Amino acid sequence: SLSLLRIGLLMNVSNPKVALFFLAFLPQFIDTSDVSVSWQIVYLGLIFMLTALMIFSVMALTAASMGRWLIVSSRAQRILQSLTALIFTLLAARLLFYQL
Repeated sequence: SLSLLRIGLLMNVSNPKVALFFLAFLPQFIDTSDVSVSWQIVYLGLIFMLTALMIFSVMALTAASMGRWLIVSSRAQRILQSLTALIFTLLAARLLFYQL
């Protein structure tokens, strides 16, 4: 699990969208009259990282427990199979009746 955390961290740090987000979004909340502009950016970045860590942790724990439930529950598998069949049927109907 530590290797998965390392991989996730590396992927997030090397993602150019994250850098673009920080360059485009965070400067709007910086008070330029204050002398510690760089500390403001660091502070806002840390708040963002902490919030993202909490949200992603909750998502991962929820997905893990749901994954275990989906594997062992025959009712859940029937529901997923029915839902999949419905989605493919709707996609087929859309293709069949789609007009250019």
